[in-house]
Amino acid sequence: MKKEFLVGILMVCGVSWAGNSPVAPPEVIAQPFDYMAALRKAEAAVADAGDDAAKRRRAMEPLAIELSRVGDTERAIESFRESPVTRLTRSPLGKTGSDVDAFLATHEIRDALAAIVEQARDRQIIMINEAHHVPRDRAFATLVALELRKLGFEYLAMEAVGDGAAISKRGYPTPNGYYTREPVLGDFTRQAARAGYVIVGYDFSGNGSDEREEGQAQNLIDRIFANNPKARVLVHAGYLHLTKGPYDSGDGKPRALMAERLRAKTGIDPFCIDQTQDPANAVADAIFARAKFDSFVLKARDAANPYSESTSVDMYVYTKPVRLVQGRPHWLAMDGYRKPRKIPTKLLPTTGRRLVQAFVEGESVDAVPMDQVLVTAGEKPPVFMLPKGKYRYSYQD
Repeated sequence: MKKEFLVGILMVCGVSWAGNSPVAPPEVIAQPFDYMAALRKAEAAVADAGDDAAKRRRAMEPLAIELSRVGDTERAIESFRESPVTRLTRSPLGKTGSDVDAFLATHEIRDALAAIVEQARDRQIIMINEAHHVPRDRAFATLVALELRKLGFEYLAMEAVGDGAAISKRGYPTPNGYYTREPVLGDFTRQAARAGYVIVGYDFSGNGSDEREEGQAQNLIDRIFANNPKARVLVHAGYLHLTKGPYDSGDGKPRALMAERLRAKTGIDPFCIDQTQDPANAVADAIFARAKFDSFVLKARDAANPYSESTSVDMYVYTKPVRLVQGRPHWLAMDGYRKPRKIPTKLLPTTGRRLVQAFVEGESVDAVPMDQVLVTAGEKPPVFMLPKGKYRYSYQD
């Protein structure tokens, strides 16, 4: 191990870390976020549900969020499938029938990132969504943001970023944002700030879903378009917020969600990209097997809306099944941005499980880790997946 990667160990509140972090001012005591305490609380809620199926389902979504934060991404997805929240089901892959050859005769499999760049060249607003428990969605959105920055996009509007202006100024995230506590989304903001984006938080806490949708749209106007009507903006959202047109939530009463409200208020038609599909049928499996790209789109030949059969979104992005490489999901490589690095032996647990963490050297003690992963004693340890740079290491039991 190189000396600069592990410099002196400090112990505070039972958590160890290393490195030369800036000292917080006396009036603000910076503390690392306790990911393991949050995970144990979510696991306890599931255990407390017992045989109450409804209570258990309600507890599974928070558990999925916490699992995603500690690097257990596949168990996060499985846990979420037990929750009452459903994913979107409007994609073309839900309507393919049983003949994959017939479907592909009218559709072309294309690289998703290249297709998005092509569509974004003359657009003012691009929206891309995520499932909040799937860091893979965030990894792809990061790659999209970096490409759009090259096209002149200047604002990155994020639903749950906390203080976007502070991140833009500081250059890295702290756990103040609920979702940016997760390392992949945290690094999304780190890379965006480095690329020159102005990061803007636009979420709104209202008394109901309609009030929230309205508040989000108005925040985007007040915080971006009121001062810069020609601004080019990438909006990162969760799930259905980027739905255009009327949305029926099941009660027979069509509603306008954030994207539709923003379109009505500004007259700008956002290009909306949905990557939260989870298709599961034989045709989908066959298409995934034939796709040459890890993230791909299906372009319909001779169609008015070539990347979507719905008017509610403009494009669906699909991703091939996860492969584990040295114990980590293959997509974490992010086209070579992250590379495997062995976890220092002295961080490995001798009993039970432990969260091992890698922080960017020079960031404060309350910074969001660049990477972290659960390790179980007696099992082959996974690797860190880290960009080039110097790191200080830590762990939480």
